[in-house]
Amino acid sequence: MSLRLPLSPAVRRWTLPVLVAALICYWSIVAPPPSIVFATPPGADAITSATVASGLDLSWLDRRHGLAYASLALALRRALADRGTSPWRTGLLILGITVGYGTLLEIGQLFRPGRVASLADAASNAVGAGIALVLSGSE
Repeated sequence: MSLRLPLSPAVRRWTLPVLVAALICYWSIVAPPPSIVFATPPGADAITSATVASGLDLSWLDRRHGLAYASLALALRRALADRGTSPWRTGLLILGITVGYGTLLEIGQLFRPGRVASLADAASNAVGAGIALVLSGSE
């Protein structure tokens, strides 16, 4: 008869961030990411026209990158929730980890045939992580 031991709290907290980071690495370096179709709401053309007319061009923003790194930031936020540090410090740590990880993967793409490293993708990673942290309450 075997004795089943529960996972330690640290293992349970860090499983999701490690899994999300591994998926991001796989889709960034090994295989192309799955395509995601974003539904265009009615009136989106007017929003796009107003955005371009205001001088704010967000055409460089890759929503897949933003979504992936928002997921990583939220998983890290959950894993680091009980550190006892201020929300500002935790948020900055998470932002630093996600931006650093995204930058390393962009550099890794330089060495993969068929992959392209892009500053716009790195910026999309940071924007996605930052928006997720702001909306989730990390200050």
